Amino acid sequence: MSILRIYEPSSPLSLLFNTLPHAIYCSEDKTARFKLLKKDALRFPYIQVNSKNLKNWLVFDIDHNNPMIWEDVDLPPPNFMVVSKDKKNTSHLFYAIPGVATSSKSRAAPIYYMKAVYEAMALKMKADLSYSGPVAKTPGHPWYRTVEFHNVMYDLGELAEYVELTTKPPWSKGPDLTSISHSRNCTLFEITRFFAYAKVTEARKTSTLSNFEDMLLNYTTARNRFRTDGWTDNLPQSEIKSIVKSIARWSWDHYRGSSVHRGAMTIDSNLPLYTKQKMSAERTAKIKRNKTEVSVRNTVLKLKDLGMNVNASSVSRLTMLSRQTVGKYLEHVLKNLNPIISLSNILKNAQPVKLGLHQIDALGHYKKKMLPVDLKVGRSFLVSTQEKEFGVGTLHESNIDDDTS
Repeated sequence: MSILRIYEPSSPLSLLFNTLPHAIYCSEDKTARFKLLKKDALRFPYIQVNSKNLKNWLVFDIDHNNPMIWEDVDLPPPNFMVVSKDKKNTSHLFYAIPGVATSSKSRAAPIYYMKAVYEAMALKMKADLSYSGPVAKTPGHPWYRTVEFHNVMYDLGELAEYVELTTKPPWSKGPDLTSISHSRNCTLFEITRFFAYAKVTEARKTSTLSNFEDMLLNYTTARNRFRTDGWTDNLPQSEIKSIVKSIARWSWDHYRGSSVHRGAMTIDSNLPLYTKQKMSAERTAKIKRNKTEVSVRNTVLKLKDLGMNVNASSVSRLTMLSRQTVGKYLEHVLKNLNPIISLSNILKNAQPVKLGLHQIDALGHYKKKMLPVDLKVGRSFLVSTQEKEFGVGTLHESNIDDDTS
């Protein structure tokens, strides 16, 4: 296929040419040594397809000899694919997407979402996860065989429908790779086991242990890229299979996600999504209302303590809330206000009291009814065992001998 297809509006190569930067990197190998105008750079077998701060193309580096793997794994067709003419039959698959800004000033969420979609698709197609560009095989170049499919852009949400995204929740600790960075085996083991924990529950419901092990093997093989991280070589395939077999068997038999975070409300996972979203929204609104009411109440107490007027304007200025918002809560707060009186204000108005006039001599009152255990001769009464333990005898009228002689 000729490179001149870039000038035909119906061709996906035209879509590629229109999204290329004005000047792009290019080379005869993957070094991206030159930077030329894009119409001149297309003469080279490798070109830059995404600009530095904008990503318009998801490019998948297929190292195996099945460039049509997207059909086997039920993924949508790429816009075009560029396949080597040698015996290796390696290829690059190109998917056009609306531009995602990737500069340091760009929003993080779209970038994370794009990466999650890319990784999930790469895992399905067994693509090289370590591939990051910046150059790719030049479509239409004589070195390659270029196959066009369509010129329609894919939304990321549309691509996400074909894969299961693996997202890392904010409460998840994830693998601790810092303490084991000296070991390739430990590093790969940690990465793989956390991936297995995220997948095994669903796999038990819909798949088999053998398929689950194959999925882990594909993932671990894609993650076995230690050579690009500075190591002399990657782990041999035999060690990868040993790691995968161990993790797959243990996860399948034992892991039940006991520490999984199910949210503050612990909502039943069997409820419809709309119901769960409604319950969550109501809880969030209630928390927000409570926080607003507390803020208004505290401000009212502060204004009263300072002797200032309490109205919607004064409360609004201190709380940084709108007057309309303050007005919704102010009447209720004032009605149910129970101000806290400081101890200093209580003592300031305290009057001196002669405590002796109001004190009740409880001990003197009960002395009339109580006698020591060792009574004088001539007084006898019965003392219970419990009363002896306390060393006190309680005088009862029936115990006193009327004969005092």
